[in-house]
Amino acid sequence: MAETKKKSLLQRRLGEKLQAVNITQKELCGKCSISENSLSRYMTGERIPNSKTLATIANALHTTTSYLLGEDGCYGYDEVKSIVTNSREHFSADELHELLGILLEAEYKQQQGGGTSWKTSQTTRKDGLQMTPAR
Repeated sequence: MAETKKKSLLQRRLGEKLQAVNITQKELCGKCSISENSLSRYMTGERIPNSKTLATIANALHTTTSYLLGEDGCYGYDEVKSIVTNSREHFSADELHELLGILLEAEYKQQQGGGTSWKTSQTTRKDGLQMTPAR
């Protein structure tokens, strides 16, 4: 991954994790024994912390260095949207339906706290997509 993209991803994921863990930048600096100036540079994408500092930050944010650097195979909304937008003409109708099924399953699980798996097939929804719970 290019250095600029890593910085951008680190910047976004640091912000997301700060919110998720509900701590301020100042509190994170205290937990990690780093200066507010240094954290500011990481948060703006100006610099990437060394491996020891990154590990300390990841630990304080209850995550991994791989996640913060985008090396975990997980992508945020913007990355997924970009991939789908730039590649959609290369997908067959069946592949697009499969991707929609995956997204709908994730949405359903979020709403239900787990449970039924959904696959494209029989029941027609309001938006015209046919859905049936998998058995």
